[in-house]
Amino acid sequence: MNKKIVYSIIGLMGVIIVGLTFAVTNKSSNKNNTSAAKSTTSSKVEKATDNTTNKDESNSWSFKGSTYKAGNLKFDFGKSEIVDGYDGKKLIAIHAKMTNISDKEMDSSAMYSVVSAYQKTDTQNKKLEVGTVKDNDKIRTECENLDQKLLPGKTVDVAIVFSLENDNDVTVHFENAEFKELGTKTYSVK
Repeated sequence: MNKKIVYSIIGLMGVIIVGLTFAVTNKSSNKNNTSAAKSTTSSKVEKATDNTTNKDESNSWSFKGSTYKAGNLKFDFGKSEIVDGYDGKKLIAIHAKMTNISDKEMDSSAMYSVVSAYQKTDTQNKKLEVGTVKDNDKIRTECENLDQKLLPGKTVDVAIVFSLENDNDVTVHFENAEFKELGTKTYSVK
């Protein structure tokens, strides 16, 4: 079975589970605050905007600067790099530190359901497909870390990878469990 199809199915199942868990455990209403932020954590990052929502520490979702809090997991995004994929495709690999901030084992197999990337072509702002890294064991391991159960309080290196259409900037969108956008971060490909 094609890896993209498998990842899509796993991601969809994960989103359903995360959404149901979020709906059951978080019955309070969300308040939306909007602000703009500039990020200087990496030379490849050009700009970031954030819309922080739900300030509760337990099961909250937010995006601010380079930090994405997705329920019980926190991601501190850093640099990006261009790597080779299969069929001659170029990929953007975006590195992060993933921390389990809960008291139980967690995995982020549904990551691609709430994080997506877009790149402008001549005619569209095209949603990028998840990419598969060809010859880079470090990044492959970071990608596989998204599907492993992370122990409480532990941190591991992860990477999200998208197939590029061209050399235009890539804008990554971060959503909450209800698929409402929390913010975006733009990465330069050049």
